[in-house]
Amino acid sequence: PESDDIIEDFFKLLGIDMDRITIVRKPTRFRSITIPEQSFILFSNYHEKCNLIYDKMMSSVEAKAEKKIYLTRRSFTRYDGANDGINEEYLEEFFKKRGFTVISPEQHPFKDQIAYMKGADEVVCSEGTLSHLGLFMRRGTKMTILRRSINSYLIPQYMIDEMRGIETYYVDANFNILPDSHVDSVFLFGPSRCFVDYLKASGITYTDDEVQMDRSLIYDYIVKYTENFRDTDRFESIKKYDIFDLIQTLNKVLDGEFLSRFNYTTTSEELSSENRALKKKIESLEKKLEKSEAERKEILNSKSWKITKPLRKIMGK
Repeated sequence: PESDDIIEDFFKLLGIDMDRITIVRKPTRFRSITIPEQSFILFSNYHEKCNLIYDKMMSSVEAKAEKKIYLTRRSFTRYDGANDGINEEYLEEFFKKRGFTVISPEQHPFKDQIAYMKGADEVVCSEGTLSHLGLFMRRGTKMTILRRSINSYLIPQYMIDEMRGIETYYVDANFNILPDSHVDSVFLFGPSRCFVDYLKASGITYTDDEVQMDRSLIYDYIVKYTENFRDTDRFESIKKYDIFDLIQTLNKVLDGEFLSRFNYTTTSEELSSENRALKKKIESLEKKLEKSEAERKEILNSKSWKITKPLRKIMGK
């Protein structure tokens, strides 16, 4: 199977001979099993020795010559065959003019992906699977992560940045005017206000024409967004959002203004507050009921209850 080839690549990069490896495909009994400590726990923490794994894999490849790399996901399709990005060619062209080599990682062997990251001094990419390749960057490498989602935050990436000692910059470079999610969503890339501010702060020169957004793409984005979330499974990822989230997102993208939820009240939020209060009341009543039931059982099992049974029978109780 193809997965076997990937597994073999990993072991080779770690310097482990496949002759020492047995792939278990059916229930098997062992005399003893040694389970290594988990070195990276998602959304929690990592072991300092976790770096040894990636350092070893990097030492097994020769660094590529390209020093400035833009990682694109434009040729990438999701598990369901969809291409969820719009206008990434703008970013590709922008950075290509500034000496960056544009690479689609999925079109290269894993070993070469590591080699590109090992040799790079500066990498630009969107947030997600591409930015996870930071695991194979040298300490101090500059990585600019262009956030493709305006409503989601990728905590494991922050852990990777810290663990590998990467000089990371996060930039909102999208025109997602509708609430989104990191996965199963639609993303419209472009020169947002945050992107322009990043260029100024980084000393990257540009012409006015280079930072003008083609607003006609917003229509394409809305059409694709509608088609995408017509799917009931994908809708699950955005059903938590309400009308305030829509207004907040529109203001942030179109006017660069952030609205605080504390200043606005929506019907759904009021209902949520009422639901929380009702839930708390139900929990309190359930505890009282549980206590009453325990007291009732204690009375039924008491000596006095058993002694007075004939009397209660006479009294009809």
